[in-house]
Amino acid sequence: MSEKRACLYCDRFVILQQGAENVKRPKWFKGFDFDALLRGQYTPPVVPKVFGAGDTQNYDNYPESEDPSQAQVIVEEETNKRIFKDF
Repeated sequence: MSEKRACLYCDRFVILQQGAENVKRPKWFKGFDFDALLRGQYTPPVVPKVFGAGDTQNYDNYPESEDPSQAQVIVEEETNKRIFKDF
């Protein structure tokens, strides 16, 4: 990785002088208890049911395609049709 790229990576992920504190600083995190999050004291809003290591029922179905970029377009079109069906 070039030095310039490494620097851009650091800026993008807010790895600056105060590190994670820069991420916690915005006003929308005011009052949020990050220590409670680290201790696992928050209840997740959704807990998916998983029936084993190979269970993929919680993932979208993607059409098979030789061209990965084309598969993404098809998935986005199908998703948009589903989301906006009554629009």
